[in-house]
Amino acid sequence: MGDILMIDNFEQLLKNKKVISKDDVLKIKKYIEIKFKNSSSKEQASVLSSTINDVIINSLKGIKNELKNELRIDILKNTFLINKNVIYFYDVFLVIISTNFKDKISIEEILQWINFSIDKTITEVELKIYLGIDVADITEKALAESVSAESTAIEETSATEIININNPTEKRIQFNNTKLYKIIGLSALIFLITGYSYKKINYFNSTLNKKNIKVESNKEISLEELNTYPGIPEYFRYREIKKDNLKNFLKEKNSLLMEEPYFSTILKTSKEFNLNPLILFSITGQEQNFVPKSEKNAKKIANNPFNVFHSWYEYNTNISDSSRIAARTVLNLCKDRPPKEDPFKWINKKYAEDKNWWKGVKGIYQKLDMIVKG
Repeated sequence: MGDILMIDNFEQLLKNKKVISKDDVLKIKKYIEIKFKNSSSKEQASVLSSTINDVIINSLKGIKNELKNELRIDILKNTFLINKNVIYFYDVFLVIISTNFKDKISIEEILQWINFSIDKTITEVELKIYLGIDVADITEKALAESVSAESTAIEETSATEIININNPTEKRIQFNNTKLYKIIGLSALIFLITGYSYKKINYFNSTLNKKNIKVESNKEISLEELNTYPGIPEYFRYREIKKDNLKNFLKEKNSLLMEEPYFSTILKTSKEFNLNPLILFSITGQEQNFVPKSEKNAKKIANNPFNVFHSWYEYNTNISDSSRIAARTVLNLCKDRPPKEDPFKWINKKYAEDKNWWKGVKGIYQKLDMIVKG
């Protein structure tokens, strides 16, 4: 029965094993501030970022090196970026088996990673059953092999003659139950795991229904009054804007973001996440002054004008990826906003180190809001 317990428990072992927590990050940050007290805040932040990255990379033993950085990014997206306080090995596991890496990481590598990560060992068959891969073939083969082995054992040596006390001339046969238990156990395992896999697959394939609630805007109501209710305020929700007005404003700023693919991608991302596009453009205004074309590294900065994952320099991706991360971050941070708390100020607590960041973003938003209305 040990194998059955293992297949049931390896997931829990991964869930109980920590990679790094936000408390750990704070401790590391304090240590860096002391050890590198003569360095600038930017240099300290770079050391902190590298340390966190190294910890996550070290949790990927058994996976080919060329994928580790890509995995690290997805792990952060699915944990710290959506406000989780701890990264567990199970979070890493979910990324490894995600559709993003389906054709990049083999079953052998996943198995190797699991057996590196936990103290016990699981087999390839167990992993495939868990993942719902070729379940029918695996279960039929496993059952056939077990039944065949049991039949052979019964025919040869698995029976014991027991004398009936009441009738010494009558003998009855008692079979060795160990292998029989294994057959029964395997059958139960197949039933349970197949059912679990079905639920698991349905869970990962399911999507949340998004409600796009439209309210009539009232120009007489201030933002402060609109912030009365908790969570994501209605004016943060997606709405159509006068694109030409916004483009003209960006043109005056000599902004690279008025061009493609940047402009359309930010609008597309905003619609996908049901987020007011002016929020994302306002963040680019505060972070990178809308990325002036005259800037030496303008094209690189435009890949990540929101400075997600610390900065465009450290995380140079593309506008689609960075805008999605920024949108997801804003919405996730807003979800816990208390009533009457300014959403820009609330986001500031975790989005930026500068305590006055929110004032700049809010001011830009209000200006853009007037422009797209006019």
